[in-house]
Amino acid sequence: MDTKAARSTGLAPRPIIGFVGAGRVGKALGRHLSERGLKVSGYYRRNQQASPSQADGSTRQEALDVAQEGQHSHAKTETPTHALTDSTQALPGTSWTSLAELADQCDILFLTVPDDAITTVWNELRGLTIAGKAICHCSGIHSTAVFEGIEATGATGFSLHPLCAVTDDLASMSGVYFTLEGSCTHPAMERLIAEIDNPVQIIAAEDKSRYHAAAVFVSNFVNGLSFVGSKLLEDSGLDEEFAHEAWRGLFLGNARAIAEKGPAAALTGPVERGDLGTVRAHLEALEAAEASTTPTASHPSAATLYKLLSSTLVELAEVKNPHRDYSPMKEMLTP
Repeated sequence: MDTKAARSTGLAPRPIIGFVGAGRVGKALGRHLSERGLKVSGYYRRNQQASPSQADGSTRQEALDVAQEGQHSHAKTETPTHALTDSTQALPGTSWTSLAELADQCDILFLTVPDDAITTVWNELRGLTIAGKAICHCSGIHSTAVFEGIEATGATGFSLHPLCAVTDDLASMSGVYFTLEGSCTHPAMERLIAEIDNPVQIIAAEDKSRYHAAAVFVSNFVNGLSFVGSKLLEDSGLDEEFAHEAWRGLFLGNARAIAEKGPAAALTGPVERGDLGTVRAHLEALEAAEASTTPTASHPSAATLYKLLSSTLVELAEVKNPHRDYSPMKEMLTP
């Protein structure tokens, strides 16, 4: 370990890090940590010669295979990552077939498996000698409560969640914001946070569900709204390809403005202007087009979405234009 660097910074020596599961998050995080000079011992998973789709680790079955193999595997096999399949060639460290020996080698062990398999893998891991280790998952919604009984093992639990969409083509985690949750401090985790040079903020366990829902609002819901907008453009007579290309510039320009100025300062459009006539015409057109259909609670109409979101935009407009009277707009949007 880099004890000289540790003395100069007042932090613990650089930790050795291992991963259980080589899915998208595990691969991206492992590469990022390695690029920052941290020692990644490698990855443990049962099927080292999986196909690219299986090797991604995104299925629950692979995670269950990891757990079932767990402490029952004692033969130490270290396979250089360049000897594995194409999907894992760029991974740092080695490939382990013994969960027990990987755990013994590491100061920090990341469980980068699907959310619904974390508990299953933990129940196998807790039977090993892990006293003094930091055990960390990367779920956005789950807290360290999934590590039931961790105090009795002498290990410390954390969740470290990257606030980004981890896709196959993610080039780098540089600049990604992380949230860290855990009930205690741990010298190895403190050193890791100091080394990665990413913005990190502590979050309480009870706030994780709300935090994760917030991430859905600024990411996944944008997909849903884009889909609704595309369909409305097609229903207006535009062909599918033209419709998709037509709104791209509008979308990207608005996204840049929001990122640079914030939602309120970047707001434009009829609600922000207080243009009652335009908003009324929008609603009448949407309601007329949907008159022949019967929206349900699970599939609300575009008009319903328009009203709900416009009410939120009124709040933003009042922040941007505090001296403008939006009460007529509020009255029109009230059911």
